[in-house]
Amino acid sequence: RLALSQLGARLDSPRRAAAAIEACLRQSSSDGDCYAPRVLLLSAVQRSLSGPDFASGKALKLAQAALERMRKEGLVHADYPPPAQGGAGEAAAAAGRASS
Repeated sequence: RLALSQLGARLDSPRRAAAAIEACLRQSSSDGDCYAPRVLLLSAVQRSLSGPDFASGKALKLAQAALERMRKEGLVHADYPPPAQGGAGEAAAAAGRASS
């Protein structure tokens, strides 16, 4: 709410979504993880972006677009999980810039 009210950020701002992704990756990294399953990362970001004034479905779409943009810019790395970690086809995002 602080970003929305005092800094003038829009609910659907791509920068807001990218900041939420970075915050979730930083939290995951501080918990000792170096790998965040895409579905769990997007779920956490969706929860942080959605609220009474911003529908959950819109938040998920915004998070997905932001994650893809960050991947294309080289800010996160998307890869398949190690065999012992999960099923085939499950994508992962690892902290790139977020862990530095």
